[in-house]
Amino acid sequence: MNRAVHFAALPILFVLAGNSTASAAVTIDDFELRTFTASSADTVQYRLMIPANYDSSKSYPLVMFLHGGQQRGKLRWTAATLRGARFCGDEERQAKHPCFVLVAHAPISENWGSVFEGGPSPTLLNFMEALDALETEFNIDKRREYITGLSGGGKGTWIAFLSHPGRFAAAIPLCARQALDPTTADLSRNAGMVGDLPIWMWHGEKDPSNEVENSRLMFQALKKVGANVKYTEVPNAPHNCWDAAYSTDELHDWLFEQVLPESVSTATADRDRRRDAVLNSNPFPTVAYHPTGFIPKSYEHPSRGKLNYRLFVPREYDASRSYPIIIFLHGKSRRGSDNLKQINTPGAANWTAPGFSSKNPAFVLAPQAPADSGWGCPAILPEMMDPLQNVIGALEQVEQKYNINKRRVYITGQSGGGGGASALVMAHPDRFAAAVLVCPANRAQNWTKQQAAKIAHLPLWFFHGDADQVVDVNMTRTAVALLKEAGGSPHYTELPNVKHNSWEKAYRSRAMRTWLFQQRKEQ
Repeated sequence: MNRAVHFAALPILFVLAGNSTASAAVTIDDFELRTFTASSADTVQYRLMIPANYDSSKSYPLVMFLHGGQQRGKLRWTAATLRGARFCGDEERQAKHPCFVLVAHAPISENWGSVFEGGPSPTLLNFMEALDALETEFNIDKRREYITGLSGGGKGTWIAFLSHPGRFAAAIPLCARQALDPTTADLSRNAGMVGDLPIWMWHGEKDPSNEVENSRLMFQALKKVGANVKYTEVPNAPHNCWDAAYSTDELHDWLFEQVLPESVSTATADRDRRRDAVLNSNPFPTVAYHPTGFIPKSYEHPSRGKLNYRLFVPREYDASRSYPIIIFLHGKSRRGSDNLKQINTPGAANWTAPGFSSKNPAFVLAPQAPADSGWGCPAILPEMMDPLQNVIGALEQVEQKYNINKRRVYITGQSGGGGGASALVMAHPDRFAAAVLVCPANRAQNWTKQQAAKIAHLPLWFFHGDADQVVDVNMTRTAVALLKEAGGSPHYTELPNVKHNSWEKAYRSRAMRTWLFQQRKEQ
């Protein structure tokens, strides 16, 4: 039985999923492995369920499922993917609503949406072409194509229907990474692209990965502009709200009730024109992995050259009050000249989500090291690399323009950026209030006692995965031991069975973020 609790102050429906359907388990064998080559010459792989007893004289709905970030790289048949496939693919539900189920797959190097102005990723666009190809191969009802996804795939769901208006009859984004910024005027433009599309959002109340406040704000903002949107928040549920959502018969039945109106043309040429109009109008400053608000900037030194960086300014910045600032140093793979890659990561993005930033307003300075350079590390302090020295110049540039609280300057970095952050706090131990070092790389393999002594007085928090195959966890263990030996009290979180991507968990730690904002440098 469903249980609904209504809150007057927050017009959101809270539902405990019920009426779930017990039926034959879906396995990988129920889905045909397929490969599609797009017009770009790129190849994508996916799995497709074809309705039992398919009859080409009848038309069938199609449901497209987008997996989360953890399923990238291989066609892994995980519990989350199974739940998404089972939603419309199990035996009893297929008997009730026979349909095609397409389980899309993204490579390890790509999500469903690229950053900032990019909108849909190449892989997502390739899958739209794959849908076109399936429509020519099978008798698919073009007025009953649906899309759903979870976590990173929930964000991909938003990007898919925003970039392809009139393509889908309904959408179900689950525990989505933030796709739109409800605090900006851009929402009105994007809401116009949503139109009357039926959307049913879901999120777990206790989600530790993607903040539930983002979905609450999105729902409220979309309702204000008249969007056809519903929202279910699952009480006490963590990140896997898809378990409740996809097992709920009401959601399943609701989906198949949705049909594109006759006024929306389903002709391929018309679809392409609508898509091109959207993409050419560049409506995606707010459709990205990270929240909006990062301003492109640069700092140039007469002899050390230029450093590009992005700066997040608190949404309601008031020059009469001072704000903390967080410097984030990316890892090796984010180097380049696009001044974008470094912010498409939790280390930059998680500080700026509306649900968090509204309570903890802060600047975020995210520089980008050139492709042929890096941040350096404690082993080369005497000859610190130019980009790392320029970070201090960029910080001073920001301090000259904005009211920055110099007692609350924080620094963090991951992998090579963690090593760079270590180098900066050692070179400028009196400038920073605290540092968070995530799987920090150190070319010297281990810190020295002298290096540890320089920063033992600083509040430090280390994160490292014990299965890290890139940066040896023993380097961090040694650093922590040396700091303690020097009289320091560093925090250390070692993540069991986590490889090099420990930043995924580190930067989502509410305890760490709360701790960081509590730190103040002495006068």
